[in-house]
Amino acid sequence: GSMLTILGLLVFPLVWCAPQALVASELIGMFPEDSGFVAWITHSFGRFLGFQEGLLLWTSGVADNALYPVLILDYLTYVFPIFKMPACRQAATCFIILA
Repeated sequence: GSMLTILGLLVFPLVWCAPQALVASELIGMFPEDSGFVAWITHSFGRFLGFQEGLLLWTSGVADNALYPVLILDYLTYVFPIFKMPACRQAATCFIILA
C-alpha cells in the first residue's frame, strides 16, 4: 500500500543513491577529466569498453531527450484538447523542439 511506497522513497536514497554518490565523488577526485564514466571505464577495462560506454551514454541521451517533447505534448493534450488535431500537434512539437 501507500506505507510501502513512502518507506521505499525514504530508504532508496540511503541504500542506492548515497553509496553511488560517494563512489562517483571518489572517482572524480582520482580522474580530474571532463569525460567522467568514459575515462573511468577506459582506465579500468581498456579502450574498447570505454568506447562502448561513450556510445551507450550518447545513445541513451539521444533517446531520452527525444521522448520529452512527446511526453509534454501528451500531458498537454489532457488539458488542451486542441493538441489532438494533427496540425496543432505538429506545430507544438516543432515549437517544443526549437524552444
